[in-house]
Amino acid sequence: MNLINEIDNFINQTKDPREIKRAIAVKLKLQGKAYREIQDLLQVIKDLLASGKIGFLWKE
Repeated sequence: MNLINEIDNFINQTKDPREIKRAIAVKLKLQGKAYREIQDLLQVIKDLLASGKIGFLWKE
């Protein structure tokens, strides 16, 4: 199973909307989106994305 699939599984199993948003952000980054574009799309700040259960995948 690749990382994108693992993130999709995490999204499907998670009930916390903040964690879902973080997971979507990581997925978008892995797909080549720029940090600023992700922040604009999800209406969040970078520091918020770096926290939470999936935040360890958020690398600059």
